[in-house]
Amino acid sequence: MLTPLLPANDWRNFETSVNDLVSSVFGKPIFSDRGTASTSAAAWWPRIDVVEQENAYEIHADIPGVEPSNVKLAVDGGKLTISGERNSHSENNSDRVHRSERSYGKFLRTFSLPEGANPEDIKADFKHGVLTVNIPKPTAAAAREIAINVSEG
Repeated sequence: MLTPLLPANDWRNFETSVNDLVSSVFGKPIFSDRGTASTSAAAWWPRIDVVEQENAYEIHADIPGVEPSNVKLAVDGGKLTISGERNSHSENNSDRVHRSERSYGKFLRTFSLPEGANPEDIKADFKHGVLTVNIPKPTAAAAREIAINVSEG
């Protein structure tokens, strides 16, 4: 059986230390698939693509192994939050895990919505481990002429 150079907990501690140092200097972590001080509430976060379509923005989140019932979307104060949890093998006591490299636990991602976006129009779809969130672009208010009332006096 192959073993990592560092035990899993020591490796995570090393990554966290390096992330904290790199984040303090450059403003972003070097190991972007692990939580850092700025995301301490999350154990990991999914990889995300944000794509602009003609009439909408789409967020694609890779969350394989996460049950759809463990994913939540919320809109508050112009921000869209995707949160959830991936359960680990260790929750089943009969499993004998020899190596675990995938991230488990809670995740949280927050995005600013485009100005004027209507939260009621946001749609989400979960297929093949990918969450797709569709945020329609706000429609520009059509120009209209306003009638002027003339009062005598």
